[in-house]
Amino acid sequence: MSHQHRLYFNALAQEWPSRREPETELEARLEGFDIGEGDWILDLGAGKGRLAAALRSRCGTGGRIVALDCAERMLAAGADEYTAAGVEPLCCDASLLALRAESFDKAVCLGTWPHFRHPQRVMQELLRILRPGGGLLILHTCSSRELNRYHALLPGVVAADRLVSARTLARELAGCGFVSLLHEEGPRQYRVQAQKPGGEPS
Repeated sequence: MSHQHRLYFNALAQEWPSRREPETELEARLEGFDIGEGDWILDLGAGKGRLAAALRSRCGTGGRIVALDCAERMLAAGADEYTAAGVEPLCCDASLLALRAESFDKAVCLGTWPHFRHPQRVMQELLRILRPGGGLLILHTCSSRELNRYHALLPGVVAADRLVSARTLARELAGCGFVSLLHEEGPRQYRVQAQKPGGEPS
């Protein structure tokens, strides 16, 4: 994200909801992604810990979860959520991840993708840090058309942020080197699932 995005989300950190939907709904959105016991998971654009508990319930106590966000106040405001779920917060830029190559089994990005200024760089970094066969899941709780219409009404830097269609994003991921597994989009749904080549399907 840009410096302007960091300032924008830092300013909203205290009032930003930790979770907009029941945990059962978040659990349902992770169905089919095959997070396993002991998996290392990157939560990209984690904010205040919206996915923390749901991810922990899937990877168990032997797994590692890193919650990454560019807005340090968002991470600080979600400290209780992260501590309760045993999640490690990390403040850094998604286009330059401070993480070792081939160190994660899964990466999840919920509600954040259109805010990345350089999505191709983010894709390349995700490809780098995932192990062979590692899975990537990009989620939104509405269609790209719905989200873009909503963003256009907001003040500040996010008004210009646009989410491409799930089909287009799947094609872009494939062009970066991912194997595209599925893409689906509709009312209250946007899902793109991909995999780093090698290993077993995610």
